This record gives sequence, structure tokens and C-alpha cells, in this order.
Amino acid sequence: EPMASIQAVLATYDLEPGDTILVDDGDYLLGANIVITAADAGVHILGYRDDAFPDRRSLLDRNGTGASDYVFQLLDADDVTLENLHLQGAREAVFVGSGSDSDNLAITGNTIIVPAIPNARGRAINVEASNDGGVISGNVLQGPNVNSATAGIRLQGEQWEVTANVVSGMRDFGIDVNASAGLVSGNDVFNSGTGSHASSTGGAGDPFGLVIEGNLVHDNTASFGNGIVARQHVLVAGNTVSGQTGEGIQLFGPFSAAQNNTVFSNDVGIQSSPNNEVLDNRVYDNNTGIDANQTVASGNAVYANDRGIEVNSNAQITGNLVYANANEGIATQGFAGNVQIVGNTVFQPTGNAVQLTNNTSGVVVRNNILSVASGFAIAALNDSQTNFASDYNLLDVTGSGKIGLWQGRAFENRTDWFYELGFDQHSRIADPLFVDPAGPDGILGYDDVSGVDRGLDDDFHLAAGSPGIDAGDPADPFDQEPSPNGGRVNAGRYGNTPEATASPIRVVQMLSPNGLEKLEEGQQVTIQWRTDGLAGSAFNLEFSADGGVNWTAIAGNLPIDAAGLGSFVWTAGPQTSGNQGLVRATVVGMPSIGDASDEAFSVANNGVDYYVNDALLEGDVFTTAAGDNQRLQLGRTLREDDRSLIKVLLEKQGKVHWLTDPDIGDRSAV
Repeated sequence: EPMASIQAVLATYDLEPGDTILVDDGDYLLGANIVITAADAGVHILGYRDDAFPDRRSLLDRNGTGASDYVFQLLDADDVTLENLHLQGAREAVFVGSGSDSDNLAITGNTIIVPAIPNARGRAINVEASNDGGVISGNVLQGPNVNSATAGIRLQGEQWEVTANVVSGMRDFGIDVNASAGLVSGNDVFNSGTGSHASSTGGAGDPFGLVIEGNLVHDNTASFGNGIVARQHVLVAGNTVSGQTGEGIQLFGPFSAAQNNTVFSNDVGIQSSPNNEVLDNRVYDNNTGIDANQTVASGNAVYANDRGIEVNSNAQITGNLVYANANEGIATQGFAGNVQIVGNTVFQPTGNAVQLTNNTSGVVVRNNILSVASGFAIAALNDSQTNFASDYNLLDVTGSGKIGLWQGRAFENRTDWFYELGFDQHSRIADPLFVDPAGPDGILGYDDVSGVDRGLDDDFHLAAGSPGIDAGDPADPFDQEPSPNGGRVNAGRYGNTPEATASPIRVVQMLSPNGLEKLEEGQQVTIQWRTDGLAGSAFNLEFSADGGVNWTAIAGNLPIDAAGLGSFVWTAGPQTSGNQGLVRATVVGMPSIGDASDEAFSVANNGVDYYVNDALLEGDVFTTAAGDNQRLQLGRTLREDDRSLIKVLLEKQGKVHWLTDPDIGDRSAV
């Protein structure tokens, strides 16, 4: 014959591991906690469940919300299972206190309702330290969704698995784990203050023992309005996180990582504090996609946000695909310093590709593809120009887009950008030849009209023949690219990755002079070129003074070294008419295999007087023409004039400490 309560069974019988208490359909009003002790270790308490009769249940109602009112309380009871029960009306439905040493607890398939408790915190499940190795799986945990301190799961024990639960309506945390090791996986957490909060107690350098993986975390708008908060030594991987009023994922403490998550429609997609990593995530339709502070952000696809990536000092922003963000692709914010923006593809039909603001310093922009149609490829506000460096980028500037903004002045061509400021000497302006940015569906990124993500088919790989292939800094690594890799890293997102577009089998690249150099007739100039796949070959050098129409020999049958590098000291000349000079290297016996300077340079007379003028002639004494940085003649005999002093100094000294722009009367360190 059945007994009337679970507590009566526990008190009457000496239960052994494997014994089961079967609780039939009904409402059971409890007058006290159900306490399970070591004497009943291994007991299985199984409620009624039949999917054919969903209204039937085993309801245990504690009917008390005092500080020590629980449905179940475990004391030194290992291997207990609580299954298919409906628990409600308690301060905490399941409580396992610190020091209880109740290991291997299984809480599965239950429905737990957390009441609103004025001025107190209610929880569905609270497992404190020393209770390890349990499972919380397949439960439905529901809070009151009011301004009351409620939480779904609080765990401080080690090696717990929290899987496949549905948690909602918790004002504080849906799932809160504080342990050095454990797994939170496959849960659906929504309509709470913070969906999942995790903090590992591991030390610096420990592997990720605490993992938050494969959860659906969405629409958490109460209190902080955050999706997943990881404080330290936590791996947040493979989650889908959306609809938060705060951060989708927040890496709050050090030594954590967010990897392979899909994060969308939050205020901030992923926010990371110092010493964390943000890797290979897909982040779209947020106000800010990624907020990286002293963080490594690499391999992410960041699109259709108001701002793509916000950088806040000592950050490494590498190998990301950033596109179709409303305002900026990558922007420094808040006293950023020592920022590496390297090997990214930034495609901005509107807005700026890279923007430096708020006292930024020490920013390096290298090996990127920066594509703009209406904004600036690089926009540096007046307070954010100290120790800036930019080179080996592929700049795609179309429509009303411009190369740069510096000291409030828009630079529309690379000639002025380089001669005035010394930036992007080895960069190129060209169409990157992306495979298919909008993808087969013809929709770029996220579709605001339908509210559907269309970014999965967007393809920013480089097509064969792209100028971005083998275009990065020759000193940077390229070993992760598939063979043939040309012996040089590709520019953009896929450079030095297995997804890089392959190089031709045989490569010749002219290194110098490679464009915009101002040489003097008779000057000794070292011509340098590099090769790959052509060991043992000899090369011919030629010069064109008319932009490639006619070529004359410089030298022939020149060797390359073991690294595939060639060089020759050339006496520059004859003079060119403006930037019309080119040199090229071709393989002896295979003239179709070779390379010429990417852009033209000039060879001028060897006069000793150099002239600088602005765009006006009124009142001029020394000059008879407006200044132009592309001017060829520098000698006193022709008296043609350069626009800026820095350009003259760059030519004659190879470096410059300051410049004056006569149009704006401003002085800038370079």
C-alpha cells in the first residue's frame, strides 16, 4: 500500500542504492523540508509522467518561502536522483549546502516554479561547494518575471553537467556557475536578467575547465539584460545569443574566450575586458558588434551592426571579416593604444573602414583590405594620430570614398597620402576581386526588411588574379596558406589561413622601385625583386620611361639567391615626364613570366633647388605653378613646384620629423 508522503517513506524504510520511490499523480502539500541523508544515499525519487496526459503531475508544494524553506534538502547523500517532479512554493526547491558532500546528484526532467519573494532571493536549484559531479538535465525552471531577486540554477560544486534545461523569468541569473570545471550545454535560457553567468576558480594558465557550449540564450532584458557573462577561465563556444538589451556575451574577467558563437540583435554583441580572446564568431545586427579591450579578436565575421568592432587599447584585431556596418568597420574608442589592426577585410558601402578617435595612439594598420564607397578607408581624428603606421594594405576606394582623413583634411589619392604623411608606401589601390560579396541570394549581410540573416553565403575570398594575393608584408608569416602560396602572405581576412587563395605556381614580384618613388637621373638605385617556384632561373631587367609603352634593357641574365630574391644596382635614367617610370623583371627564356612596378615613379633632373607652393599663385615669388605632389621636375631650371615640404624631405633625406601644410597651416609629427 502507498504511503502519503515521500518523507514518510524515507523515515520508515532503510533505502539502498537503486531503490525507487514512485510518486503518483497528485498535489502534495509539504509541512517541512524533505531531507535526504546518507542513510538514503542512492535513492531515486520518480514522479508521474505520461505525455498522453500532460495535465497529470506529481506536485510537491512547500508552501513556505522562509530562509530555510526547501522542497528537497540533501545532507551527505550521494547518488540521489530527483526525476519528473513538479516543485514549487519554496525559497529554494532543491538545496545542497556547503559541506554536505552530496556527490553525483541527478536532477532530471522536473518542472520547478520559483515564486516572487519580497526582499529575498529565490532559486530553483542551489548546490553549494563540496557537492560535486552531478547532472541537471531536461528540467523546466520558471521564475515570476517580476522585480524580485530570483535565479534558476546556482552551482558551486565541481564537474557538474547542466544540459538541455529551459530556464526563464529569473530576475538575476538563469544559470550561475562558480567552479573550476563543469559544462553548461544545450540549454534554452531567456526572459531573465543574465541568461548564464560563469566564473572559474582556476589559476592563470589553466585550460578552460568551465565550458558554456551550444546554448540558446535570448531575450534577456530584465536587470542587466545580458546573455552570457564569463568572468575568468571560461570557454564560451557554439552558443546562439540574441535579443539582449545589454551584452550578448561579456568576457568580464581574464583568460576566457568566446569562440564560434552566433551573436545578433543585442546592444553589444560581444564585450571583452583585458586578456581574453574573441575567435571565429558570427556577429551581426547589434548596435556594436565586438567591443575589444586589451583583447585578441580574430577570425570573426562582423556585419550589419551600427559599429563593427570597437577597440579600447592594447588589442589585436586580426583576420576578421568586417562588412556592411552602418557607421564604422573598426573604430578605436577611449584612449586606445598599441592596437594592431592586421590582416582584416573591411568592406563598407557606407561609413569608414578604420576610424581612430578619443586620444588613440600607437595604431598599426597592415595587410588589410579596406574597401569604402562613401567614407574613408582610414579616418584619424586630430587627437588620434600619434605613432600611427599604415602599410601593405589593399585600398579599394570607389564612389565618393576617400583614402584618408588627417588633420581634418580629406586625402583622395595615395600620392598625397604617402608624400604628405608617409603612410602606405607599399600599399595598392585596386579592386580586390572578391568572389561574391552578396552571395547567390544577392543580399549583403543581414536583411533589415525581412529580419533574416543573409550573410552565410556572402563570399569575400579572393578570386584568382586578385591584387590581394601575395600582397602583405613580406616579413609576415604565410605558412598556413595552401600550396602554392607564393612565399608571401595574402592581404585580408584569409591571409595566412588554409582558406587563402592559392598563388600562381611561378611568382615574380617587383619590390622596388614599385611606385611613387622620386628618383634623380644618375642616382644609384637598387632594384629588388622576389620570386617563388623559379629556383635556378635568371632574369632580365628593363626600364620604361613612358608608362610601359616602350622598354629598354637595364641588365640581363641576373641570378637570384637561395631565398628567391634578386637585386641590381641601377644608374637611374633617362628622365621621365612625370610619374611614367616603370621597371620590370622577366625570366630569361620565358618573357611572359615576370612583373613590373605596381605604379609608376619618376626620374627627374639632378638640380639642387626644390620648390614648394600651395594651390594659389597670387603673391608668389619663387614659383610660377601651383603645387602638385605628382610633379616631376624638382630642379631650378624648370621651376615646377611640389605641394608640400614633407614630400621634398622624403625624397632627399628618406625621413622627416615634421611637416607644414601651407593650406591649413598645421604642423604634425610623422
